[in-house]
Amino acid sequence: MIQMLTRRQNEISHIPAGGQQPSGLRKEHPLCQTVSLWPISPPAAPPPGAAKAIAQAVGGDLYEIRPAVPYTAADLDWTNKKSRSSVEMNDPACRPAIAAPVENMDQYDTVFLGFPIWWYVEPRIVDTFLESHALAGKRVIPFATSGGSGIDGATRSLQSHCPQAKWVQGQVLHGNPAAWAKRVLAG
Repeated sequence: MIQMLTRRQNEISHIPAGGQQPSGLRKEHPLCQTVSLWPISPPAAPPPGAAKAIAQAVGGDLYEIRPAVPYTAADLDWTNKKSRSSVEMNDPACRPAIAAPVENMDQYDTVFLGFPIWWYVEPRIVDTFLESHALAGKRVIPFATSGGSGIDGATRSLQSHCPQAKWVQGQVLHGNPAAWAKRVLAG
């Protein structure tokens, strides 16, 4: 599962009748988006609860981005050089279609983007997302899971596909994703 969350710009909730915003109330309301690639959850995928934990930590809503053509278990067999995932990852220009794009992306200012690391970088559908949504000037925070690779190769690749975003150093998730998300947003 690839996961992503965003924070909405300038949405204020629970404003009293007098129109004054109570002190300490945030002006942003987060949205958590998940991108699902697998028919099953492989061990290298971000835990399904990670996006929910991050969304809850930052007050987010969930949204799922799915490939237009769902992946089968055979598609994800990375040991088969002819499997769909292998073919996609061996073609840097490959852009798998997304089933439904994010609507109104312009209302968001921060995106938490989570994914499993495939071949030292993000899956190609993440590139599809980056190149098909207006992310200029938005803060993008990657997080990943990996069977052994770090996030640096993926970070460089992500930045090359969307250089106009404001990239924040991400990390491979270990431990408490909610606490990490809060630290990143505070910093």
